[in-house]
Amino acid sequence: MPPARVAAKVISLQTCTEAQAKREVDAYMRVQGHAGPRCVFVLSMHAEALVPGVAHYLFLEYCERGDLLDHVLSSGGTGEVEGRSLFAEMLCAAHHLHACGVAHRDIKLENIMVGTHGCKLGDFGLAKLTDEGAATCPCEGFIGSVAFAAPECYLLGAPYDAFKA
Repeated sequence: MPPARVAAKVISLQTCTEAQAKREVDAYMRVQGHAGPRCVFVLSMHAEALVPGVAHYLFLEYCERGDLLDHVLSSGGTGEVEGRSLFAEMLCAAHHLHACGVAHRDIKLENIMVGTHGCKLGDFGLAKLTDEGAATCPCEGFIGSVAFAAPECYLLGAPYDAFKA
């Protein structure tokens, strides 16, 4: 039975290529289709649709409280207990992604959605896919948000391991 509510993400093919949009879909599919148990701290994709040359539509799990940035700003921050819980949930999500061979590369408050039962990592638009079970995810060139990136990724311009950055 389909969920009662979903969130729709529109990826305009005027601002990115079909290959870039497909990478995000592939990341969601790989994380959800992983042989092990599904991680409850990763946003679910329910369906997708492509209108060639126009847009790729993703229909995602709806999180009624919006993103974590809005939650933090509207509540004036988080206490230590809530902060620890949110951090543990994101560590679990990152661990699951890495086990699936996916490096997110843009974890920030705007990409963490908040529902009634905790938070969920989403937005795999900048993800890098590698082999499932791989120990490393070699990358070159900076991608993501400078404010949240490891310094070696944008200052040195040297190759880096996205699973460690």
